[in-house]
Amino acid sequence: MQKLVYVKPNGNYGNPDDCVSLKFGTPFILAELTGVGGVEKTFVTAEVGNVDGTLVQHIRTEAREVPASVWVCGSDQAEMYANRFKLISALSNTQQPGTLYYSNDYITVKADAYPLLPGDFSDRVKNYNKCNIKFYCPYPFWSDTEPMATEMSYHIEENAFSFPLVWQDTVCFAENSTTTVVYCNSSEPTPVTITLAGNLISPIVKNETTQEQIEIADVELNDGDSLTISTKKGAKSVTLYKDGVTTDAFNLVTPTSVFWQLQPGKNVITYTSNKGITAATLVLSYYNLYGGV
Repeated sequence: MQKLVYVKPNGNYGNPDDCVSLKFGTPFILAELTGVGGVEKTFVTAEVGNVDGTLVQHIRTEAREVPASVWVCGSDQAEMYANRFKLISALSNTQQPGTLYYSNDYITVKADAYPLLPGDFSDRVKNYNKCNIKFYCPYPFWSDTEPMATEMSYHIEENAFSFPLVWQDTVCFAENSTTTVVYCNSSEPTPVTITLAGNLISPIVKNETTQEQIEIADVELNDGDSLTISTKKGAKSVTLYKDGVTTDAFNLVTPTSVFWQLQPGKNVITYTSNKGITAATLVLSYYNLYGGV
């Protein structure tokens, strides 16, 4: 059974007033749904003289559109029109995206989405009124609803990280460094959030699978300090929390660094420092991404 739930911007999935649920049940019956599978790709090509065919320079995945047909119903016409009004209000477009959750018998995923709703409803049969809805997802990939995480540490402090995470038991240790193997279930390259805490100087976090590394120069962390790195395209960031003050530390990234992403399958991640690490912890978190479900 398929189900769509749209949550308003800054809304809560658990609050019915913030959500509209489209499913095989009243008052919004999901009759038809497309757009949840693979997304169209555009090939950026160039032609070269005396060369057959074209050269593929880049492949871009287009934004996702999720059209759905819904029957709005009620015990009588008054309730039907009240539910129509409720649906229109819930899907009123805003300047910020909401969150679209899609569920079937196998998986539940989510994506940022803008709702598009035509001004007029179409067919009406007694107390049932049909309308066509379309959700526009600028970022085309579905993601898990909860993050995965792996911890690497010389000294693990209990309850050092309190946010909800799903932990992997693939942690091993090496002399003067930490190493872990991350098995990424994504179908697409996946950005990560790296949080470092404890006593360390100028850390280096490397994905041995892609031979890419991020090095933060001229930074020293002590107890209570932390450094957070995000590798998401379009939202890359490095944030330093030190002595109770949060600052932008993007300028500390070395010129040869690459904001790497996890590859589908096995990834070997190492955590080192040119100047030594003592009692330091690294948490690598990410959301699995899917090109279609």
